[in-house]
This record gives sequence, structure tokens and C-alpha cells, in this order.
Amino acid sequence: SEPKQSEKKQRQGIFIRLNSKNDPRLEKLSTLAEIFEGSFPVYLFFADEGKYVPFKKVEVNEPLIREAKYIFGEANVAIRK
Repeated sequence: SEPKQSEKKQRQGIFIRLNSKNDPRLEKLSTLAEIFEGSFPVYLFFADEGKYVPFKKVEVNEPLIREAKYIFGEANVAIRK
């Protein structure tokens, strides 16, 4: 079986923090994800529910990250590769 250490390894992805599922900025994010479609997972964290939800998969690049930070604020966007 696989070593236990791999379970500790943090999930890869782009993590975006939102207040709730009703956040109006989600629409912009959907559009962005369609433009930069790829294979890198995006997870949304809803502060009101306190949990991560898988979103879409994107291609990680500067314009995408820049735009995400612009929409959601630098502090609410984290990338783990």
C-alpha cells in the first residue's frame, strides 16, 4: 500500500474563497474558467459553509491568476502546485 505521507500532501489546485454560493462574482469566475479551460482543478471555499467544493478545471497562467485576484482579492486566491 502507499505510504501514509502522501495523504498529508496538500491537494493541488487553485483555491478561491467566497462568502457563499450566492456570491455574484461566481458568474465572472465561470466565464473565466471557460476561457482558460484546462486540467488544473479549481476549488471554491464557501465561508458560510466552511467547506471546499470542486469547481471547474483550468489552465494555470498569469492572465487567469491576475484576473482571479482582481475579482476576488489577492488574499482570497491561493495556488498550490
